Amino acid sequence: MLLIGLSAPMAGIGMGMLMNGSIGGAFMLLGASMKLVVAYFRTPKDLFDWDNFGGTFDDFKDRMEKIQNELDNEKPLLGWLSDLATYMMLGGLFALLLVE
Repeated sequence: MLLIGLSAPMAGIGMGMLMNGSIGGAFMLLGASMKLVVAYFRTPKDLFDWDNFGGTFDDFKDRMEKIQNELDNEKPLLGWLSDLATYMMLGGLFALLLVE
């Protein structure tokens, strides 16, 4: 619910800014909105289990690397969308700085 409450207004304001001609601000808001949605679907539920935080740092690091490898192998499209959203935000910031 919080995801919808944050992401939808950002996307709506971003589209409004795009219609008004503010490309930089629109790309920043649309990228941030996409980043929120993609992060929700990429975050595994295992990260919220308290048992993951017990043990040594090396055990924790191995578990996190295993989760990262599973994400990269199972959901490559979400990783690509996450990168796209990051570049949209950076490109929007760059465009905003150039125009202003």
